[in-house]
Amino acid sequence: AARRRARAAEAGGGGGFGVKMNAQERYEKFVLPDDAHKVTVVKDEKVENAVAITVEREDHTIGNLIRHELHRDREYVQFAGYKVEHPLEHKVKFQVKSSMDRDPVECFKDALERLSDEMSNIEQAIKKKAAWIEG
Repeated sequence: AARRRARAAEAGGGGGFGVKMNAQERYEKFVLPDDAHKVTVVKDEKVENAVAITVEREDHTIGNLIRHELHRDREYVQFAGYKVEHPLEHKVKFQVKSSMDRDPVECFKDALERLSDEMSNIEQAIKKKAAWIEG
């Protein structure tokens, strides 16, 4: 059996033994094609004051972070969710509904700004700890 697998691998087959079959190129998960937009926003025609925001070349990591931050805005955000429609399509689709007092895209941008501030705070804390360890 081992000889058959070795011969099949040499011939380009092998049923997964050292050969990538039907696998996407790794860069396709991260590199945005020249003709694509990173973000698209579409107004929801059925739900008042709601939008669908699609972010290309992202996954559940960014989806969950942004959704969680949107949920923190209890004053304006009435609904926030996301989905990755297919594991081979590297895009996250958010649904955001806000109160009539606030545009849902503004709520989304505010959530991104708060996340950016949080990342800066974490970065500063790490730098302080690294300096303390080195010093």
